[in-house]
Amino acid sequence: MTVSPLIFCERTGMWALAWRKSLRATSVRLIETRSPAECLERLAETPAAAVSLEWRAENAESTCEILVRCNDEFPAALAIVTADRGLAGAEALAREAGAAWFVTSTRQLPALAAVVCRHLARQPLAALSLRERIWGQLPWDRAG
Repeated sequence: MTVSPLIFCERTGMWALAWRKSLRATSVRLIETRSPAECLERLAETPAAAVSLEWRAENAESTCEILVRCNDEFPAALAIVTADRGLAGAEALAREAGAAWFVTSTRQLPALAAVVCRHLARQPLAALSLRERIWGQLPWDRAG
């Protein structure tokens, strides 16, 4: 068991930069993935993580599938969807699929960072070994 991180899955890199800025003053680990399969694999390693998924017109179906799987297989995870402002109309669909949050501006991330920190702070740490606690406090991911 490891300390739960924020896992984000995107192709553009825009949201990654914004997440890093928003969480800079925290101890939250960030794990960047580029594919739905990799995202789910990382989530299986830390099932109480926060997950940020980039919604694009060409990946709407796979993003919905990940959201549904998150809710079914990882109920302790916090699912967040990020999207371009032009895709704001997809919010209802994303929420129906299981997104707890839907954001269309990087300016919304500092406030959402507090939500992520609260979610991750609720996860039990007592079961962690000393080694896992140390790895969880490092600013990088040991697997990547």
